[in-house]
Amino acid sequence: MKERIKKEFCCKNCKNNYYSNSSLSQFCIAECRKEYKVKDGKELGFDYVVCQICNRATANVTGSHMKNHKEWTPERYKLEFPNSQIIAARVLEKIREGSIKAGNRMGEDSHRERLRKSFSGENNPMHKSKTTEKKRKSASPFSPDFYLSRNPNLSLDEAKLMAEKKLSENVVVSWVKEEYWINKGFTKEESQQIISKKQSTFSLEKCIEKYGEIEGKKRWLDRQEKWIKNYRKTNYSKKSQELFSSIYPIIKNKYQNIYFATLDENKQILDTGKNHEHRIRLKDRIIMPDFYIDDTKKIIEFDGIYWHDYKRRNKPENQKREEQKDKSLMDSGYFILRINEKEWEDNPVEAIKKCIEFINS
Repeated sequence: MKERIKKEFCCKNCKNNYYSNSSLSQFCIAECRKEYKVKDGKELGFDYVVCQICNRATANVTGSHMKNHKEWTPERYKLEFPNSQIIAARVLEKIREGSIKAGNRMGEDSHRERLRKSFSGENNPMHKSKTTEKKRKSASPFSPDFYLSRNPNLSLDEAKLMAEKKLSENVVVSWVKEEYWINKGFTKEESQQIISKKQSTFSLEKCIEKYGEIEGKKRWLDRQEKWIKNYRKTNYSKKSQELFSSIYPIIKNKYQNIYFATLDENKQILDTGKNHEHRIRLKDRIIMPDFYIDDTKKIIEFDGIYWHDYKRRNKPENQKREEQKDKSLMDSGYFILRINEKEWEDNPVEAIKKCIEFINS
């Protein structure tokens, strides 16, 4: 086959000369082609934005354009230029439209099932049978390898700090939070409406209505259990852990299966942000008690002032929820003791004594 001869062309965008085999070539690199398109009769801010590093136009500074600046990251750019527009309004609008379309599609049972099968188990491109541990770590923003693979100039300590910061700030925002949808370009009101709609599409009542009482409850509980397992719950009360950490040394030799947030699998009390509370699956709900001894089915619930003060506690919906939760546990053979935060702060010795008596009774 005859080899094509490279010809010299002038790039329509940057006006620099370059060589190419194609007789139809117009741009020296893909970035120039993209930049020319967004600038050609387009409006700044709506159709394109300007990179503050190189002063070139692009639809999204932190997208593929960022590859031109190897030493930069999206996080660093946002920090250096906090008042600079990063993504064009037109592109943002397309993202919003895509989010709505994807959300409607995910409402279809057939699509969710097809998607689940295509990515579950060994079909997952990041499955351990297809990748190395190093590759999996380099894809996780909670691992130092993620930052080192993108910026070789970073030291290991710097990468570790970035990973810890990512984890502590809970940067992966859940879709049930307004921030998740606002970051996608929706307004505060639109975000609230989307969350409300999504939360109402998989309620226990709707599952029972669609699948019948037995199958509906099972499907709903399975989903709740999966959600709780994957959810990085870190919003446990620090005050409660002070109480439970005081109780544990007194009873640890008498009971085998003790659970509370900061007691890990190795029976070490470490406040790493991970929650080790036990999950109890009842007939109609899944509950994570604050403190639980599986040997005796004893539960201690710590009523913090913030969530259990007089005003919140006495709201009809909150009171009803607490009563239903306690009734479900007691009907299933569990024993419950409630300790108020004020009770713990006013007299710690008496609170510990009360807990020990309840546990040993």
